[in-house]
Parts: sequence; C-alpha cells; structure tokens
Amino acid sequence: MIKYSTLKEKLKLEILNGNVEDLAYFTHYLQNHKNGVAHSYEKRAKDYYKTIFEDLSLTSEPELQAMLPIKWDVPFPAPEKPEFTFIDLFAGIGGFRIPMQELGGNCVFSSEFNYHAQRAYEFNFGEVPFGDITKLNTNIVPKHDILCAGFPCQPFSISGKMKGFEDTRGTLIYHVFEIIEKHQPKVIFLENVKHLVYHNKKRTLATIVQHLEEMGYVVSKKVLNASDFGIPQNRERIIIIGHKNTKFDFSKIEQKTKPTLKEFLDKKK
Repeated sequence: MIKYSTLKEKLKLEILNGNVEDLAYFTHYLQNHKNGVAHSYEKRAKDYYKTIFEDLSLTSEPELQAMLPIKWDVPFPAPEKPEFTFIDLFAGIGGFRIPMQELGGNCVFSSEFNYHAQRAYEFNFGEVPFGDITKLNTNIVPKHDILCAGFPCQPFSISGKMKGFEDTRGTLIYHVFEIIEKHQPKVIFLENVKHLVYHNKKRTLATIVQHLEEMGYVVSKKVLNASDFGIPQNRERIIIIGHKNTKFDFSKIEQKTKPTLKEFLDKKK
C-alpha cells in the first residue's frame, strides 16, 4: 500500500503551477475511490494521472487503480468506517472537517477559493479543494447527508463594510442554495459572524431562513461562543441548522468550563 506522501513526492504534486482543479479531481478520486462517488471524479483524475507521467517522462505508468487504496499519512485522515457523508464548502483550512470526521463523517467534496487555505487543507487532509464556487459545475458534487458551509462573513461583519447581499461575497450563499436544492441533504450546517443576526434590521438572516424553509427544512439558529466549548477566546458565531424533519435542540449541547489562556501556553522546559 503506497503512502500519500510517497505518491505526492513521486508525481511531484504541487499546487503552485495553476493546476488546482486537476489536483482537486485527482485527490478527490483517491479519497473516494471505494465509497460510491468516485465516478464524479474518475475520468478527469485518470486523464491527469496519464498527463503527469508524460510530462515527467516516467518510463512506467502503473494503473492508478492498482495503487489504491492509499495509506493516508496526513494529520487528519478520514475515518476507516464512516457512518455518514458530508461536503465542506468555503472550507478554509478544515475547521468543519476535523470534527465531522471525528464524529464518523466522510467528506465527499470540498471547495475553497483562497490559495493559501487550499495548500493548508491539502497538507491537513491530503485533498485539494475545488476553487471558485461561482464557477463550479454542481453536477460533480456527489449526493451527501450533511452540507457544511462557513460562507463568507465579511459582508455581515461589523469589522467589514456590512454591505450584505450588495457585496458580491454576500451573494455566495445563493450558490449554496443551488447545491442544497439539487441534492436535498438531510442536514444543513451553516456558520457566520454574530452580526448576521442584526444585519439590515434582521432582514438578511430572515431571507436565509426563508429560503431554507422553502426548500423543506426546519430551521434552528443560535449564537454560540467558542469560550463555552474549551477555547480561551471570545469568538461568537451564529450557527444555523436545517433539518428535514425536526428542530435542532441547542439546549442539549454540552458546554465546558471556560479555560484560561495560561492553560494553553507551552510550559517552560
């Protein structure tokens, strides 16, 4: 069984030379070759694999299928026996993916626009996210149980200009709606800054909730603070949960004692 790091070195996989989309197809195929969604990525991945060997003038090209499965020697590998599937939109460096995997989830699609975040994501998970969601062919997004999206917060943040839907980034949520409408996942899991609650006299949040309800979801929402969950930082975020059948009960979430920063600092040796 070949290690991902070995394959990466042998094929000189690097997202510095404008081939992010090819690498997204290739790494998504490697990650999903046995879970029933590989067909979304297979042709483009195999074409890219063949091109790599031609460009590197390698003498032998072993069948890609023969190298599977890959041994994922990455910091956060996917669970061996997943219990549900999810997608990771506006993925950043993987803040959604880590806990979802810890709960038994298998990520079948990821998307992130920022180049530096893409590199960090690949380092963390061995998967290059697809890029600009506005140019995404939604037909390649596989069916999934849970949709996760930390859609851009700048248009709604008090630290930004608070233009909301007037800001191009504020309208990116509509591309999320398009994916939701197409695949109808069981659960929607959205996150944004606290000020989304009050933006435009609360009309912005009401619009988002209305769209989800029109697509058949029971919507729950609550502002949560990271300091209530073991992190020494006041980081308040609104969490929006859409479920096909029941309202999410935020009161069942277990909180932790607020830690101090001192507890997180390295001790002198």
